[in-house]
Amino acid sequence: MKFNTSFLGSSVLGAVVVALLTFGTSTANANVTVFEQLRGLFETGSMPADTDLVGWRTGRCYHADTPHRPRNGMIAGWLTQGPDHGPIGRGTQTLRTLPVYWANGAPGIFDEPSPQVVQSVENFLDREAPLVARAQYDERTVYGTYIDRFEQQWAMRKSTSFQLTQPRPGPTTQPTEEPVPEPMPGPTPEPTPGPTQDYIVARMTRNGYVVQYCYYFKVIR
Repeated sequence: MKFNTSFLGSSVLGAVVVALLTFGTSTANANVTVFEQLRGLFETGSMPADTDLVGWRTGRCYHADTPHRPRNGMIAGWLTQGPDHGPIGRGTQTLRTLPVYWANGAPGIFDEPSPQVVQSVENFLDREAPLVARAQYDERTVYGTYIDRFEQQWAMRKSTSFQLTQPRPGPTTQPTEEPVPEPMPGPTPEPTPGPTQDYIVARMTRNGYVVQYCYYFKVIR
Protein backbone atom coordinates (compact mmCIF):
# COMPACT_ATOMS: atom_id res chain seq x y z
CA MET A 1 0.00 0.00 0.00
CA LYS A 2 1.46 3.31 -1.03
CA PHE A 3 0.81 6.50 0.87
CA ASN A 4 1.32 9.87 -0.68
CA THR A 5 3.24 12.20 1.62
CA SER A 6 3.44 14.93 -1.01
CA PHE A 7 0.68 17.50 -1.39
CA LEU A 8 1.16 17.41 -5.15
CA GLY A 9 0.23 13.74 -5.49
CA SER A 10 -0.20 11.91 -8.76
CA SER A 11 -2.89 12.61 -11.34
CA VAL A 12 -5.72 10.14 -11.90
CA LEU A 13 -6.27 9.33 -15.58
CA GLY A 14 -9.68 9.79 -17.14
CA ALA A 15 -12.39 12.39 -16.92
CA VAL A 16 -14.24 12.67 -13.65
CA VAL A 17 -17.58 14.40 -13.40
CA VAL A 18 -18.09 15.87 -9.92
CA ALA A 19 -21.16 17.53 -8.46
CA LEU A 20 -20.34 20.81 -6.78
CA LEU A 21 -20.37 20.81 -3.02
CA THR A 22 -22.87 23.15 -1.43
CA PHE A 23 -21.76 25.01 1.68
CA GLY A 24 -23.55 27.72 3.58
CA THR A 25 -27.12 28.79 2.87
CA SER A 26 -27.02 29.26 -0.88
CA THR A 27 -26.53 26.96 -3.84
CA ALA A 28 -23.01 26.91 -5.21
CA ASN A 29 -22.52 28.88 -8.39
CA ALA A 30 -21.52 26.66 -11.28
CA ASN A 31 -18.60 29.00 -11.98
CA VAL A 32 -17.17 28.62 -8.46
CA THR A 33 -14.89 25.65 -8.01
CA VAL A 34 -14.88 23.46 -4.95
CA PHE A 35 -11.31 24.63 -4.35
CA GLU A 36 -12.58 28.23 -4.16
CA GLN A 37 -15.49 27.28 -1.91
CA LEU A 38 -13.10 25.65 0.53
CA ARG A 39 -10.85 28.69 0.40
CA GLY A 40 -13.85 30.78 1.42
CA LEU A 41 -14.66 28.44 4.30
CA PHE A 42 -11.05 28.60 5.44
CA GLU A 43 -10.88 32.39 5.29
CA THR A 44 -13.99 32.72 7.48
CA GLY A 45 -13.10 29.87 9.81
CA SER A 46 -12.31 29.99 13.50
CA MET A 47 -9.76 28.48 15.86
CA PRO A 48 -10.33 24.76 16.41
CA ALA A 49 -9.80 23.30 19.86
CA ASP A 50 -7.20 20.59 20.28
CA THR A 51 -10.07 18.16 20.91
CA ASP A 52 -11.43 18.99 17.44
CA LEU A 53 -8.22 17.65 15.91
CA VAL A 54 -7.44 14.60 18.05
CA GLY A 55 -8.30 11.33 16.33
CA TRP A 56 -8.78 10.39 12.69
CA ARG A 57 -11.05 12.44 10.41
CA THR A 58 -11.84 11.56 6.82
CA GLY A 59 -12.54 14.13 4.15
CA ARG A 60 -11.83 15.29 0.61
CA CYS A 61 -9.01 17.33 -0.91
CA TYR A 62 -8.98 19.54 -4.01
CA HIS A 63 -5.79 20.54 -5.79
CA ALA A 64 -5.32 23.95 -7.33
CA ASP A 65 -4.70 22.38 -10.75
CA THR A 66 -7.82 20.14 -10.59
CA PRO A 67 -10.18 22.25 -8.45
CA HIS A 68 -13.32 20.12 -9.04
CA ARG A 69 -11.76 16.66 -8.65
CA PRO A 70 -12.19 15.08 -5.20
CA ARG A 71 -9.23 13.22 -3.79
CA ASN A 72 -9.07 11.21 -0.62
CA GLY A 73 -7.71 12.77 2.53
CA MET A 74 -7.53 12.14 6.23
CA ILE A 75 -6.17 14.17 9.13
CA ALA A 76 -4.75 12.41 12.17
CA GLY A 77 -4.15 14.22 15.44
CA TRP A 78 -2.71 13.10 18.75
CA LEU A 79 -1.44 14.51 22.04
CA THR A 80 2.05 13.82 23.34
CA GLN A 81 3.13 14.19 26.93
CA GLY A 82 5.92 16.61 27.73
CA PRO A 83 8.85 15.84 30.05
CA ASP A 84 8.04 14.87 33.61
CA HIS A 85 9.97 17.35 35.80
CA GLY A 86 8.80 15.82 39.06
CA PRO A 87 7.42 17.99 41.88
CA ILE A 88 8.53 21.26 40.29
CA GLY A 89 6.15 20.81 37.34
CA ARG A 90 4.53 18.19 35.22
CA GLY A 91 4.94 18.17 31.48
CA THR A 92 2.04 19.48 29.47
CA GLN A 93 0.46 17.74 26.52
CA THR A 94 1.16 19.06 23.04
CA LEU A 95 -0.81 18.52 19.85
CA ARG A 96 0.60 17.07 16.66
CA THR A 97 -1.27 16.52 13.40
CA LEU A 98 -0.49 14.82 10.11
CA PRO A 99 -2.45 14.70 6.84
CA VAL A 100 -2.70 11.29 5.21
CA TYR A 101 -3.39 10.50 1.54
CA TRP A 102 -3.69 7.19 -0.27
CA ALA A 103 -1.97 7.42 -3.64
CA ASN A 104 -4.43 6.57 -6.45
CA GLY A 105 -7.06 5.55 -3.90
CA ALA A 106 -10.78 6.26 -4.26
CA PRO A 107 -12.01 9.55 -2.77
CA GLY A 108 -13.92 7.75 -0.03
CA ILE A 109 -11.31 5.16 0.89
CA PHE A 110 -11.09 6.49 4.46
CA ASP A 111 -14.83 6.99 4.97
CA GLU A 112 -15.44 3.36 5.94
CA PRO A 113 -11.89 2.01 6.13
CA SER A 114 -11.30 -1.70 5.83
CA PRO A 115 -9.07 -3.46 8.39
CA GLN A 116 -6.32 -3.47 5.79
CA VAL A 117 -6.57 0.29 5.33
CA VAL A 118 -6.60 0.87 9.11
CA GLN A 119 -3.49 -1.27 9.55
CA SER A 120 -1.70 0.55 6.74
CA VAL A 121 -2.57 3.94 8.25
CA GLU A 122 -1.32 2.81 11.66
CA ASN A 123 1.96 1.66 10.14
CA PHE A 124 2.32 4.96 8.28
CA LEU A 125 1.67 7.01 11.43
CA ASP A 126 4.09 4.91 13.48
CA ARG A 127 6.80 5.71 10.94
CA GLU A 128 5.99 9.40 10.38
CA ALA A 129 4.80 10.57 13.82
CA PRO A 130 8.31 11.07 15.28
CA LEU A 131 9.09 13.42 12.38
CA VAL A 132 6.14 15.75 13.00
CA ALA A 133 6.62 19.05 14.83
CA ARG A 134 4.26 20.14 17.59
CA ALA A 135 1.38 22.35 16.55
CA GLN A 136 1.75 26.12 16.41
CA TYR A 137 -1.09 28.57 16.96
CA ASP A 138 -2.19 32.05 16.06
CA GLU A 139 -5.51 33.70 16.90
CA ARG A 140 -7.55 31.62 14.42
CA THR A 141 -5.33 28.88 13.06
CA VAL A 142 -3.55 25.68 14.11
CA TYR A 143 -0.42 24.98 12.04
CA GLY A 144 1.32 21.68 11.45
CA THR A 145 4.58 20.82 9.74
CA TYR A 146 7.48 18.37 9.81
CA ILE A 147 10.43 18.97 12.11
CA ASP A 148 12.94 19.19 9.26
CA ARG A 149 10.69 19.87 6.26
CA PHE A 150 9.34 23.35 6.79
CA GLU A 151 8.53 23.77 3.12
CA GLN A 152 5.37 21.73 3.76
CA GLN A 153 2.77 23.24 6.07
CA TRP A 154 -0.88 22.56 6.81
CA ALA A 155 -3.04 25.26 8.41
CA MET A 156 -6.35 24.24 10.00
CA ARG A 157 -9.49 26.14 10.96
CA LYS A 158 -12.97 25.14 12.04
CA SER A 159 -15.96 26.05 9.90
CA THR A 160 -19.61 25.70 10.87
CA SER A 161 -22.04 25.66 7.95
CA PHE A 162 -25.81 25.37 7.72
CA GLN A 163 -27.33 22.54 5.74
CA LEU A 164 -30.61 23.48 4.11
CA THR A 165 -33.67 21.28 4.37
CA GLN A 166 -36.66 21.63 2.10
CA PRO A 167 -39.95 22.79 3.68
CA ARG A 168 -42.15 19.98 4.87
CA PRO A 169 -45.34 19.49 2.82
CA GLY A 170 -48.57 20.61 4.42
CA PRO A 171 -51.20 18.16 5.72
CA THR A 172 -53.11 16.24 3.11
CA THR A 173 -56.93 16.20 3.06
CA GLN A 174 -59.14 13.18 2.54
CA PRO A 175 -61.23 13.23 -0.64
CA THR A 176 -64.91 14.22 -0.19
CA GLU A 177 -67.99 13.73 -2.29
CA GLU A 178 -68.34 17.48 -2.91
CA PRO A 179 -65.79 19.10 -5.22
CA VAL A 180 -63.30 21.25 -3.38
CA PRO A 181 -61.99 24.36 -5.16
CA GLU A 182 -58.25 24.45 -5.58
CA PRO A 183 -56.51 26.95 -3.30
CA MET A 184 -55.18 30.15 -4.74
CA PRO A 185 -51.46 29.91 -5.47
CA GLY A 186 -49.34 31.56 -2.81
CA PRO A 187 -45.67 32.26 -2.25
CA THR A 188 -43.39 29.25 -1.98
CA PRO A 189 -42.15 28.81 1.60
CA GLU A 190 -38.49 29.57 2.10
CA PRO A 191 -36.26 26.62 3.02
CA THR A 192 -35.56 26.44 6.72
CA PRO A 193 -32.01 26.08 8.00
CA GLY A 194 -31.29 22.60 9.25
CA PRO A 195 -28.69 21.43 11.76
CA THR A 196 -25.21 22.83 11.53
CA GLN A 197 -22.26 20.80 10.33
CA ASP A 198 -18.76 21.37 11.63
CA TYR A 199 -15.82 20.91 9.29
CA ILE A 200 -12.11 21.09 9.78
CA VAL A 201 -10.82 22.97 6.73
CA ALA A 202 -7.12 22.79 5.93
CA ARG A 203 -4.94 24.84 3.61
CA MET A 204 -1.92 22.91 2.37
CA THR A 205 1.09 24.92 1.24
CA ARG A 206 4.49 24.07 -0.20
CA ASN A 207 7.22 26.72 -0.25
CA GLY A 208 4.60 29.35 0.56
CA TYR A 209 2.24 28.45 -2.32
CA VAL A 210 -1.23 27.02 -1.73
CA VAL A 211 -1.31 23.56 -3.27
CA GLN A 212 -4.70 22.32 -2.12
CA TYR A 213 -7.58 22.75 0.30
CA CYS A 214 -9.09 19.88 2.23
CA TYR A 215 -12.11 19.57 4.43
CA TYR A 216 -12.69 16.84 7.00
CA PHE A 217 -16.24 15.94 7.92
CA LYS A 218 -16.35 12.60 9.72
CA VAL A 219 -14.57 11.19 12.75
CA ILE A 220 -13.62 7.59 12.04
CA ARG A 221 -11.46 6.92 15.08
